[in-house]
Amino acid sequence: MRQVRLIHHGESAANAGEANLAQARTPLTPKGVEQAFLVACSFRSVPDLTVASLFSRAVKTTVAERRSWGEVYLSRSDPTIVDNAGTESFLDFKAWARAFLGRLSDRPEQNIAVYSHGQVINAVAWLIERKPQQVDDRTMADWHELEI
Repeated sequence: MRQVRLIHHGESAANAGEANLAQARTPLTPKGVEQAFLVACSFRSVPDLTVASLFSRAVKTTVAERRSWGEVYLSRSDPTIVDNAGTESFLDFKAWARAFLGRLSDRPEQNIAVYSHGQVINAVAWLIERKPQQVDDRTMADWHELEI
């Protein structure tokens, strides 16, 4: 039976409350490094495939994003909004998550570890559990309610 582990990166400086606008380079805190070590120790065998976000904290972990930014974004209830350059809309994000699931199902490996971010893990879990047919303001709220 295939086993896929979705692993949230260890605590980052932003998760710990430090201001940091360079999202891709936000480092892990000492606690995050310890969390990454504990995740590594939890494996009984080496995964056949390891996938990691290119953000440094996910690579180093190879806890939740700052909720305040997410709350403002979600309160708008418009899945087509793009906050600023370098970001994506909720609609684009969900399309990416669907494509990820498709690519994952095409892989032959049976033991897969995916290091990512809380919102990505939540999106994948939401797509699997709720199987939404469209993405609109209601499904956006539903995703937020399911958030892990």
